[in-house]
Amino acid sequence: MRRAKISLLLRFALSFALFPGLSEAFAADALDRDAQRADYRAARADLFAARLQSFEQRAARLAAYPLEPYLRYEYLLRYISRATPEQVADFMSSYADTPLADRAYRHWLDNLARRGPWAPYREHYDPERAPHTRHPCLPRPALPQTR
Repeated sequence: MRRAKISLLLRFALSFALFPGLSEAFAADALDRDAQRADYRAARADLFAARLQSFEQRAARLAAYPLEPYLRYEYLLRYISRATPEQVADFMSSYADTPLADRAYRHWLDNLARRGPWAPYREHYDPERAPHTRHPCLPRPALPQTR
């Protein structure tokens, strides 16, 4: 085990000796990642302080940051009661490869159920997509209210 670690360290050091530009690239990437982390924290602070213009500017700069979907998810949850079906669908399609897409959908359905606009709830409820919603029985009471 110890021999494998030493061997790996020697190969790593050798790669920097043979390719001097590689160490500069790693250093630049680390600095860039630190700046992105700081921007991420600042964007969250902007969101929770309702500084939405600043939030959007920071979020746009973080488009390639791995945690950017979580930033957009937090925004959607923060304003879920104002979210339109189109905004939820856009979020779901943009982040379909993350667990956040279905989570956002379920939160949106729960919000609709609490507020009671039954027509949109009935129209968008998909039991296969949201089997774990807290209100699986609500489509039935929603039926008379949408006729």
